[in-house]
Amino acid sequence: MNNEPKVFSRSSISQRSAFRLSGAILVNAVPFLLDKAGLISAADARVLFVATVLVSLLFVVTSSSAFDWLFGRAQRRYPVVSLIIVGLLGATYFVLAWHWLGIQWTREVESVEATRMNATITKLEQDIQKERDRVIERDRVLGAKDTEIVQLRDALDQAKTREASLRTQLDDRERRKAVRNALGAFLAEGRQLLSECANEREPPPEQKAEDWAARTEAYLNEHLDAGHVALFRSGGGLPMTATSISSIPHRQLWSGIRVRVARLEQFISQLSAP
Repeated sequence: MNNEPKVFSRSSISQRSAFRLSGAILVNAVPFLLDKAGLISAADARVLFVATVLVSLLFVVTSSSAFDWLFGRAQRRYPVVSLIIVGLLGATYFVLAWHWLGIQWTREVESVEATRMNATITKLEQDIQKERDRVIERDRVLGAKDTEIVQLRDALDQAKTREASLRTQLDDRERRKAVRNALGAFLAEGRQLLSECANEREPPPEQKAEDWAARTEAYLNEHLDAGHVALFRSGGGLPMTATSISSIPHRQLWSGIRVRVARLEQFISQLSAP
């Protein structure tokens, strides 16, 4: 048995290191593959990646015998092929790591942007809700004001109605007063004619009586109505009045004037009632 120590060439050592590195690369690609498969979260993948890097470096430095056994035969028989494989694995590892880190960075940026966008949207929704609440409160206040305005308008209409009614009553009182005064004047003339009829030494004042009756009837027809004119001429319902006038023309004229004077007294009494 040959107990001499085994001597390795420089190329053999370099190839062995390269194969160790390629194995580490394959191990470090595991977190990326698990993340792409959706088996672990992005945060867990980053932690696992850091752990595999540390383990791979330790593995390369400590020169694991199991790794040498796995790649030793290939590196002794096909050194160039081994170097090509290591280069390809290294390039693949670099591309995968760069791509994976880019994806993680994009996710982080998207997460930050999404968080910022959500915060902005939340703030906008809160502002919109506040504005909506202010609009609702303003509508409520305006509704109350509208109700108050309607009530005030109704009260104003009622006040105007009362004012119109009072004005009408006042106008009616003024009109009734004016009619009473005019009828009082006609009444005074009629009483004067009664006195003249009682004077039998003078002719009966027929013309004056006719003129007085015509003017009185015209006034009654204009300011009252035709019914007052008919009543003014009628002596129905009036009490009989005795007189000491012996002259028939004087007594007849006096009776006619007396009926009209009595009617004027009734009209004035009615207009004086509230």
